[in-house]
Amino acid sequence: MVSFGHRGYPVIAPENTLPSFRLALTAGADLVELDYHHSSDGVPVVLHDTDLDRTTDAPERWQARKVRVETRTAHDLQTLDAGRWSAPGYAGTRLPLLTEASGSTPGQTGEQWRHT
Repeated sequence: MVSFGHRGYPVIAPENTLPSFRLALTAGADLVELDYHHSSDGVPVVLHDTDLDRTTDAPERWQARKVRVETRTAHDLQTLDAGRWSAPGYAGTRLPLLTEASGSTPGQTGEQWRHT
C-alpha cells in the first residue's frame, strides 16, 4: 500500500509548504502531492489556490483581494507569509518554488513532478 501526503501534512503544518512536506515524509508518507502555478515571470510556485487570499498574507500586505499568482513575480510571491494563517509557530514560512519542494523529498528531482 502506498500512502500520500495530500499537500503535505496540513493538519499539522501549513499546506503546500516545505515544513508540511517534511512532516508528511517523517510521518511515513511515501509520496507528497502538491499543486503549483506559474508566477508572472514563469517560475513554478507551490500553492493550491489560484489566488493568494486563503493561505498567505497578501491581502494585508498588498491591500488587495484575489491577487492571482500569475500576476506577481516569484520574488514578490516569496516575500509573503504562507504560515501564520495555520499556526503562530509557522509565521514567516514562505511559498516554496517547485525546485525547492522537489529538493525537500529524498530521491526526487524536479523532472519527476507533474502539474496537478
